[in-house]
Amino acid sequence: MSEAIIAKKAELVDVVAEKMKAAASIVVVDARGLTVEQDTVLRRELRGSEVEYKVIKNSILRRATEKKLVLKNLASVFCWTICSSIF
Repeated sequence: MSEAIIAKKAELVDVVAEKMKAAASIVVVDARGLTVEQDTVLRRELRGSEVEYKVIKNSILRRATEKKLVLKNLASVFCWTICSSIF
């Protein structure tokens, strides 16, 4: 993996960790099985409630929780597929 990609991922880890630290609540869901239509409806409804909905790789979420020591126990619930995080 190139140094540029590693640096970009490290920056993303920092951004996610800061968002997690500042969040009033965090919901991690396994979005497997949702159709595109269901995901679109969910995003539309959340957007209207000022909720940030992101699909983030588990490795990024895990590193963010470990790096900033934010919600350290949350890392144990991450699945092996890409999960969605709602801040």
